[in-house]
Amino acid sequence: MTAKSSVHAFVATARALLVVQITVGIAAAATALWATQAVFNYARAKDVAEMAQARAAKEKQAAKDARQQADLSRLEATEAEAAANVARQRAEAYTLIAVRSRNVLQATSPKDFREAALELEGELADLSLDGAGLLGDASEVSILALLATAQFRSDLPDRSSKALASIDRAIRLNNTRLDRLTQEAPLAGIDYNEGIYLDKLSYVCAASPGEETVLINAVQTFPPAVKVALMGSGRIEGHYGVRSECPEAALRTIRTDLGRRTGQADVPTRAQLFKINRIFIHVGSEAARPDGERVKAALDGHYHPEGVEVIGRSFRPGVRYYYPEQKSQAEEIAGRIAAAYGDDWPEAEFRTVLLRGYQGLPRDQVEVWLPPLSEPPQGAPT
Repeated sequence: MTAKSSVHAFVATARALLVVQITVGIAAAATALWATQAVFNYARAKDVAEMAQARAAKEKQAAKDARQQADLSRLEATEAEAAANVARQRAEAYTLIAVRSRNVLQATSPKDFREAALELEGELADLSLDGAGLLGDASEVSILALLATAQFRSDLPDRSSKALASIDRAIRLNNTRLDRLTQEAPLAGIDYNEGIYLDKLSYVCAASPGEETVLINAVQTFPPAVKVALMGSGRIEGHYGVRSECPEAALRTIRTDLGRRTGQADVPTRAQLFKINRIFIHVGSEAARPDGERVKAALDGHYHPEGVEVIGRSFRPGVRYYYPEQKSQAEEIAGRIAAAYGDDWPEAEFRTVLLRGYQGLPRDQVEVWLPPLSEPPQGAPT
C-alpha cells in the first residue's frame, strides 16, 4: 500500500507541475502578445499624430498662400485703381487743356489772347506741369509754346517777358528729350524743335529791340543740332515772329555768327549731313581676309576704312547703309569694290541694302559685308 500511495503522490505532483508550466507559458504568451499590440498601437498612434501634424502644416501653408494671394490681389486692385485715377486725371487734364488751347487758337484780338493766356496759365498751374509728366513731354512742350504765343500776342504789359518765361520752360522740357530724339532718329523732330527756339528769338527781339548781342547770346544757348537746323535756307527769316520782330541787320549777324561757330560757311544740305566717311569691312573667314584688305586699299583715300573684321559665319554680302540719303554714296562704294575685284566679282549677289530701324547710328558710316572671292556668296541675311 505504501508503494502505491507513493506512485499516486508522484503523479499528482507531476500533474501539478505540468499545470504550473502550462499556466506560466500561457501567461508569457499573453504578455508577449500584449506587448506586441502595445508597440503596434504606439506606432499607429505616432503615424496618426504625424499625419495630423503634416495636415495641419499643409493647411497652415494653404492659409498663408491664400493670405499672400489676397494681399497680391489687393495690391493689384490698388495699382489698377491708381492707374485708372491717373488715366482719369489725364483725360480730365486733356479736356481742360483742350478747351483752353482752343480759346487761344480762336483768339483774334490782344484782349482775347490775354484772357485765353490767363485761363491756360491757370490750368497749367493747377496741373503743376513742370515735372508732373501728366500729359507727356511732347504735349507739355506744345502747350507751353502755345501759352507763350498767347502771352506774346496779348495786351499784357509784360507780354514779352512772360512769353520768354513760358518758352524757356518749354525749352527746358524739350532739352531733356532732344538728345534722345536725335539718337533715335537724327533729324526727326528737328523741324518741330526748331519752332520753339525761333519763337524765343521773336520774344528776345521784342523784349530787347535792336540789341544784336542779346539775340546772339540767346542763339548760342541752343543745342548744336538746333544751330545746324537754323542754318537751313530761310529758316530764321522765314519765321513770321522773327521776321517781324528782329532787325534785318541782327538776322544777318546771327547767320554769320552761326556759320562761323558751327564751321559751316555755306548752308548744309541733307546730303552733306549724311556724308559717309567711315566704312566697316566684314568678311566671313580668316581665309577671306585678303579680299577685305584689297577692298580696304581700294577705298582708302576716298573714305576712311576701319580695318577688316572676321565674322566667322556666312552672311548675305552687300553695302549696308542706315539712311535713305546715303543711297547714292552706297552705290558708289559698291562700284569701287566691284572695280577692285575685277572680272571675278559676283555682281549679282552684291547689293546695297538700307537697314531699317537703325536710325540711332552715326550718320557718317556704312558697313561692307564681303563674299569670299574663291567661293560663291551664300547664306541668309543677318
